[in-house]
Amino acid sequence: MTKQNFEPFYHYWSKAREEGVHLFPYHALDAAAVGRLLVEALPRWSQTLAQLSGLSLERLPDWISFLFSIHDLGKLSSHCFQNKVPDAYLRLTSKPPPPAPGFVPRHDFLGWYLWNEIPFPNRQKGLVEAWLAPMADAKKADLEDLISLMNPWVLPIFGHHGLPPREANTADSSLWQTRDRDVALAFVQAMAQRFLPDGLPFDSDALHFDDNLDRFKHASWLLAGGMVMADWLGSNSRWFSPTDQPMALDHYWHGIALPNAKTALEQSGLIPAISRPAQGLVGLYPGLTTPSPMQQAVEALSLTDAPLLAILEDVTGGGKTEAAIVLAQRIMAQGRADGIYFALPTMTTANAIHARVQPIVHKFYEQDGPKPVILLTHGKSHLYEEKLTKAAPPPGEEESQAQANLWLRDSRKKGLLAHVGVGTLDQALMGILPLKHQSLRLLGLANKVLIVDEVHACDQYLLELLQRLLAFHAAHGGSAILLSATLPRGMRAELIEAFARGRSLAEGRDQNRPDSPPQNTSYPLLTTSLGGALIEEPVACQERLHHRVECVSLDTEAAVFDHLTHAAEAGGCACWIRNSVDDAREAYSALRQRLGGDRVHLFHARFALADRMDIEQRILTRFGKDSTLDNRRGQVVVATQVVEQSLDIDFDAMVSDLAPADLLIQRAGRLQRHERGVRPGGLVKRLGVLMPSLEEPVDEGWYARLFPRGAYVYPHHGRLYLTAWWLSKNGGFSIPGDARDWIESVYGEASQAHIPEALIAAQIKAEGADMSAKSLAKLNAISFKTGYQSGNGWRDDAHPPTRLGEPTLPLYLARQVGLEVRPWREEGSYPWDLSALSVRRGRVAEEARDATTPLLKWAREAIGKAADHGVVVVLKEIEKGRWQGSAHNEQGRVVTITYDPELGLGFEA
Repeated sequence: MTKQNFEPFYHYWSKAREEGVHLFPYHALDAAAVGRLLVEALPRWSQTLAQLSGLSLERLPDWISFLFSIHDLGKLSSHCFQNKVPDAYLRLTSKPPPPAPGFVPRHDFLGWYLWNEIPFPNRQKGLVEAWLAPMADAKKADLEDLISLMNPWVLPIFGHHGLPPREANTADSSLWQTRDRDVALAFVQAMAQRFLPDGLPFDSDALHFDDNLDRFKHASWLLAGGMVMADWLGSNSRWFSPTDQPMALDHYWHGIALPNAKTALEQSGLIPAISRPAQGLVGLYPGLTTPSPMQQAVEALSLTDAPLLAILEDVTGGGKTEAAIVLAQRIMAQGRADGIYFALPTMTTANAIHARVQPIVHKFYEQDGPKPVILLTHGKSHLYEEKLTKAAPPPGEEESQAQANLWLRDSRKKGLLAHVGVGTLDQALMGILPLKHQSLRLLGLANKVLIVDEVHACDQYLLELLQRLLAFHAAHGGSAILLSATLPRGMRAELIEAFARGRSLAEGRDQNRPDSPPQNTSYPLLTTSLGGALIEEPVACQERLHHRVECVSLDTEAAVFDHLTHAAEAGGCACWIRNSVDDAREAYSALRQRLGGDRVHLFHARFALADRMDIEQRILTRFGKDSTLDNRRGQVVVATQVVEQSLDIDFDAMVSDLAPADLLIQRAGRLQRHERGVRPGGLVKRLGVLMPSLEEPVDEGWYARLFPRGAYVYPHHGRLYLTAWWLSKNGGFSIPGDARDWIESVYGEASQAHIPEALIAAQIKAEGADMSAKSLAKLNAISFKTGYQSGNGWRDDAHPPTRLGEPTLPLYLARQVGLEVRPWREEGSYPWDLSALSVRRGRVAEEARDATTPLLKWAREAIGKAADHGVVVVLKEIEKGRWQGSAHNEQGRVVTITYDPELGLGFEA
């Protein structure tokens, strides 16, 4: 092919790198080739696309190839994109580049404007009308209907950078020269001729228009994820090197694009590994020769081809995690999933599960075929997995698999694409929020069993988002396993209904709820929703896990000090769980005065990350399963809620501030958790609860007087009263026998009638806040029915609204040493990350404007782009071990910040 007989689109470039220029039609075919092979490489993706859209699997490869080939049409605008590399433009056109207009949209937005809005001669709706009009005339079809049916397919294509293109305020024709528009139309026609010789894979039959439009919208979410993935792979010069030499499109397609796409998929780690037959509990855990009743129940569970929701409620130590893994592996063995994603409540619990799962991942998959990739996916995973990214491939692992590990690990956005992912619930929820690259997260989840732990810990906002996630997951054919100590029956019903609603949407129906809401009050309990049938199966509790926790009411902090001192003097170890960080700091300081500094420890979330990790490790060593009597003797820990879920530790004695019933059950799980025989001093399993008196008349300040800070942490003062009343009436609680009754006495609908009149106003206010939170979650989340669509609510994922509450930001601690500024902790490859912690914007909003400004500038430059989303505070040592700096709050007032590696972060007026 000579320069004279080039088609016009050969005179445009798509990628310009140091190693050369890649012509526009070639990158278009690169992405199309990846898309075409994705249909075969990800059969669950393509089958779900076909099921949701109603298109045949036979037409899907050509249809995906065409759609993916036109994703970069916006790059054909000479004075909005092509002129960005003047040398390339001059060489390809033999003309100087045209000047840029005043407003230059991104090329993905440019493509959408051209497609839908920039007028063509005698056309009002842009390129789509110019292209489809002859087709509509030939078929005597309604052109408007045909365009409407195309948009759910094409909008995700132009959203290939992770966000849907925004609607244009005006169809500004100056963005596109006439020649560029004609070239774009010619390119679309060429791609249609190549990939759609039989025309569109659907028609605009008026009888089926509404049904088809709904179906196409439903399919658009998965299509968007596939497009992002194809563009990422097709843009990677590792597999697609720049080519500027002319050749026939057929030659490039068959000789270069398709072979390179095949290599890219093989080396990227995206091809599903081959699932092994069901291994069962003993196969996965040879040391567990005696399965727990819950583990036996999931092994005996009958499975079908329908998406499964399983809710496992069992006592702490009942083997829920292992049971969930056994069930997930059974679902994979049946061909209903290709992997697992573990969604944990905190980064610490995610780290722990990752350590437990990593050694057995190879048992999920056959040795022949792609090697599985397991990734830790939370926001700080790079600090815990640093060694994995630098390690050489394990023995026997091919170089291509090492590349796959690196490709998947180079961005947190790709984490959910790994065969097995372990992270926080937030990472999964980002798939149903209007955030950049949410479609990639949904795509990663779609072929996995979703396991969510500690579901009972969800507040109303988080619960609403989880319901939306379950609906999407079921609609995409996924199964989910939810784990909890105990769930209020109402919460269980909402989760089941959400999953059933998503399953019905996938089947093209509005409603497909189980025959009846859950009714069984047994505990432990296995609840399953499968194909619309709800089964509630009571499960026995292991005899060794039956226990009674006696409770004693303590109505003053002085009484708590005496209680803890008695335990320590008896040779035991004790823990006091406080409801706020400042309460914990004050209690720690007071106990140090009484017991001595070497016997009291403080653990909360307001430490720099490295300090928090060190404290966590010391707590695990001193109070964990393998701790010794000498290590534990006479030691006291003052902590916040961070010890409820994260650490496998136990204490001989425990006190908790009054908290909701489910949290007290959770906290009591750290009381004499491990088998140690007779405890020092004969300490029995008794939980002390610091709570207001129930003997005096209850007024509106009943809880807040004793817990002025905790009153904001737990605003449902009526539920706190019900918790205390039930506990006092029963003198403690038995597990499993009392768990369900206690929870329903606090959260059940009938329980509200027992709240004292004086607390009704506070309870109504808290419930109103809950309703607002649910409404906000519904407003924030994307809608499956509306399909992938543009709008102004989309944002970057730097501050995802996965949790409700006052916004937080990272605070980076810098130490002033002479005339230098250094990170608080200087070890490792990420010292500034290790020197950071989260703070509420209400307390710290911006950096200080004072004499340390040059030091601030140096610190920000050292931190890099991450500093743009946070605040840097320069600390100066004011006395040994105590550092001080300043910042400004939202009102612009100076905030004095103190930091002590023993006390953590503090604020002074």
